[in-house]
Amino acid sequence: MEHTYSFYVVDNLRYMQDGQQFVVESGLTLDAAISRYKEIADTHTKALGATIDETKSLDLVHCRPAEPGEISGRNLLVADYLEISAWKNNILIAVNAVNILKEQLCIGLMFSDSRIIPLPENENADPYFDDKYLMTRRHGDYMSTVNQLYVVGYGWLGPREFHEAFADAGYKSPYFPYITAYNVGYYIPGRSQTGQADITPHNFDRLVEKTKQYDLAKQKLGTERDCR
Repeated sequence: MEHTYSFYVVDNLRYMQDGQQFVVESGLTLDAAISRYKEIADTHTKALGATIDETKSLDLVHCRPAEPGEISGRNLLVADYLEISAWKNNILIAVNAVNILKEQLCIGLMFSDSRIIPLPENENADPYFDDKYLMTRRHGDYMSTVNQLYVVGYGWLGPREFHEAFADAGYKSPYFPYITAYNVGYYIPGRSQTGQADITPHNFDRLVEKTKQYDLAKQKLGTERDCR
């Protein structure tokens, strides 16, 4: 069965905080959605998204301020589609539409997990971390490995400072953290070697996933040994 596709534009994502109305224009072609999105001032926290089969919708682009004091927003690729297999594996959306949006809207940043980060394109895995895994302070809490975060407009912040600065992000404050680096603790299995290093957000996400898989493999191996 062939899928149907359309696109929509929302003119104000902060309607609740602003106490204002918002307008959703749906059933648009991609070209029409891009044109309408561009017509709305960048001072609006606006969105452009896709709808599949008139039932499943997902934002693809947000316009948000990226640094303290910015009045106009920047166009950000929303990473949610990469977390849902039905969207990630949809070539028409995840490749074709996304590439057009990045070009037409000059997108260089991504909105992911309530943070703004550089687009991961053309960033290869850092070979420095090939033999390293995240050293967590609490089992399964991979953010506990973070010693500091580099936030544009703030500099290096510790976890507590970061939480205090962005506790109201998205609610009282329109600003989300624009993170360009983490400082993390790591270890090298079998060598009793630990250390700290700076890492980009994209490589941090890669290392989180690699560490998760390593931890699961260790857990599975331990369970198999217990059953013998």
